[in-house]
Amino acid sequence: MTVDDDGGEMKSGCKFSAEEERVVIEMQARFGNKWAAIASHLQERTDNDVKNFWSSRKKRLARFLQSTSPL
Repeated sequence: MTVDDDGGEMKSGCKFSAEEERVVIEMQARFGNKWAAIASHLQERTDNDVKNFWSSRKKRLARFLQSTSPL
């Protein structure tokens, strides 16, 4: 955890909960890649946390699709 400018602790770098994942997926469909707008819907998450989560999720999905596609 890190400390934000207000002295509160942030979850930066911690695994996203299922609820946080759901919110990111819904908000990304709504706002696109507006990471700060999406992060504003998640308590204690930064826009960089959300962007990194989304990037990792896309990479995992691409690997999965590649491994399941017929040759």
